[in-house]
Amino acid sequence: MDITLKPYDFEYLQKDNKNLFEIFAFGSNIDWANSKILDFGCNVGNFITYAKDHIRKENYVGLDVNLPSLEIARERYPDYTFTHYDKWHISYNPTGIKDLAADQVLNEKFDVIILYSVFTHSTISQTRKELDILKTMLAPGGRILFTIWEDKTFQPFIDYIRRTFDLPGLVDVTNLQYDTVAYSIDHTQVVVDVHDLNVDKCSSLCTYYKINKFMEIFNDVSLVAYPEDTNIPSHYQVLFKLENV
Repeated sequence: MDITLKPYDFEYLQKDNKNLFEIFAFGSNIDWANSKILDFGCNVGNFITYAKDHIRKENYVGLDVNLPSLEIARERYPDYTFTHYDKWHISYNPTGIKDLAADQVLNEKFDVIILYSVFTHSTISQTRKELDILKTMLAPGGRILFTIWEDKTFQPFIDYIRRTFDLPGLVDVTNLQYDTVAYSIDHTQVVVDVHDLNVDKCSSLCTYYKINKFMEIFNDVSLVAYPEDTNIPSHYQVLFKLENV
């Protein structure tokens, strides 16, 4: 596999260490076999690993801003459709198009749109804009399923980074105070309680929410499950849904 990876690509590539199909199917009555599915932020295709016996390959579209991850997904699952979403992202596609929208790339309606750990790397403003666009891409009765990080995972994640990587200057978030959201920039700087960031480029952007405040801001979404509710190993994110009713 001849794929050139830049430093931020390595952090972006998701490990195949959790059952993404089980996560998104939790508590739902979705007819997966007959649903048109958009895997937004499909990464290297890990959802397919667990969903391939439950979905039809012709009903699946994977979309991602990070081209190297898509190239890996295409090699792993050549019979599935993957499309590059060449939109600018502060970390994972810094040369992308800033005003590009998903509905300009895909002219389709979907029954289910899934996003695993996408809004964990987006600002409040970016998340709102993306959700509003994705809502227009839903078929009647369709739904968006997505995950975010809650504030209590911030400290454990920084501790994990400290144990795993030799990164100087990691921020200390032990006594960090914030009301709504905290953004970790390159694990060395934290910005809190703003809807957007004045940063042109960074290698890593991670977003952590107070869940009650998230639900006040995004009052059109519904809480599905906290990670402890699902009892799924290696899953540490809160699951939400937005329905086209």
